[in-house]
Amino acid sequence: MKIMTSLPLAICMIATISLTTLHASNNKVSFSWALLVDKEHGQESADIKSSIEISGKSTLQFYFSREPGTFLYLFLLDSGGTLALIFPETPDHYVTSPPKAGTFRIPPNPDRFSTAPPPGQERLYLLASSSRLITLENLANDFAREPDSPKLKAAILQEMKKLRRKHSTLSQSPETSVPVAGTIRTRSATPGTENTFMVTRVSGVPFYSRTLRINHE
Repeated sequence: MKIMTSLPLAICMIATISLTTLHASNNKVSFSWALLVDKEHGQESADIKSSIEISGKSTLQFYFSREPGTFLYLFLLDSGGTLALIFPETPDHYVTSPPKAGTFRIPPNPDRFSTAPPPGQERLYLLASSSRLITLENLANDFAREPDSPKLKAAILQEMKKLRRKHSTLSQSPETSVPVAGTIRTRSATPGTENTFMVTRVSGVPFYSRTLRINHE
């Protein structure tokens, strides 16, 4: 998966955060998210209940809105087997920048994700925690220095699996679906078009994870 930008051959991986007036979550994660697919009329939320099937020309974007104290992490394992940290921008980001309330998109408008060869399955690992995932951050930091290390790649995947297993006994379902409306700029719709899409609202638990599987040509 790669990022399409408004500048030819340019790749950008910066998420711009706009502050809002949301409130602290008392040691529980509290945020909303969606994987948006561009359509002729605007953007639609992808169905996350199963593997996502998209064409080679589809463009995608993540939507996030979080309250203070929710630590978000997003990793990509692409169809070529390359692992990358998508968010935060750097593995040590939370050392100096505690998570603040904000609504943002990854990548930021007008950029989009698009699929890249080889055909196959992309896996996106979304994790949220009410506290820093320090072991995961340290592994990601080491991997940033040695991106060709299969040992560190395997260690990151194993740590995410360990975290999911550790919290798998949580009985409460933290997800609800809610509509979000806003004026957005898309590649297909007229700029300024009012667009409504569904987001997944997560709250009431100290940890949350989702693995999204995207199959493409």
